[in-house]
Amino acid sequence: MSTVTIIGAGAMGSALTVPLIHNGHRVNLWGTELDGKIIKNLREGKEHPKHKCKLPDGINAYYVDELEKALKDTDLIIMAITSDAIKKIFKRIIPYINGKTIVGSVSKGLEFNKNKRIVILPEVLKESLPEKLKDEVDFVVVGGPCKAIEVIFQSPTSVVYSSQNIESAKYMQSLLMTDAYRVNVNKDVVGTEICAAMKNAYSVGLGIAEGFENINGHVHNNTKSALFTFALKEMIKLTDSMGGKIKSCNRIIRNWRS
Repeated sequence: MSTVTIIGAGAMGSALTVPLIHNGHRVNLWGTELDGKIIKNLREGKEHPKHKCKLPDGINAYYVDELEKALKDTDLIIMAITSDAIKKIFKRIIPYINGKTIVGSVSKGLEFNKNKRIVILPEVLKESLPEKLKDEVDFVVVGGPCKAIEVIFQSPTSVVYSSQNIESAKYMQSLLMTDAYRVNVNKDVVGTEICAAMKNAYSVGLGIAEGFENINGHVHNNTKSALFTFALKEMIKLTDSMGGKIKSCNRIIRNWRS
């Protein structure tokens, strides 16, 4: 049994408690300042306010001022924070990190580094570490598509865990993979992160095209097909330009389309 601390009690952070509990691990779920009601409900055995259902028994829920308790003797930290707040929250975690710590991240987005260049979120986290830890801490990122509520309901799901250290990706895979929550691993952090983030933006466009039918009564499959083609081309171009592998991008896109 391993101890896993999830940072952020929102949709995906809470959902990942399901495969972890299923596999018999100790699960600590720490909530930010915005998660107080969620933590309160979980401690009282009530439904998760966002998911409108109960999570598995056995989760250790911690309020914002209980971070040290939540991180005590943890084997894996999973960051489940929105991209605009992940750096701020991660800085609170750093005092509890050592060279053996593995940090997973389900957060999605792109950022600017100190040189004003576009970077993926793991680079933002790595920049925040003290120099002595920058080459010691392994980051594992997650690519979907993957709906949090379906993870809770144990709908068959396929995801990708990527890390520059493939053994760290395999370790996180070993903790979370179940018969329903299937995990593939690779070393292409850049490709996984870019496509996992960009597909969300393109999905909004496809959703808008889907909604056109409600306005004029006509289906717009041509529009959706065109948008999907443009999305595919742009994701591949961005992945390639930032040093990622197109193979990884194609896998995420294939899952998204299905």
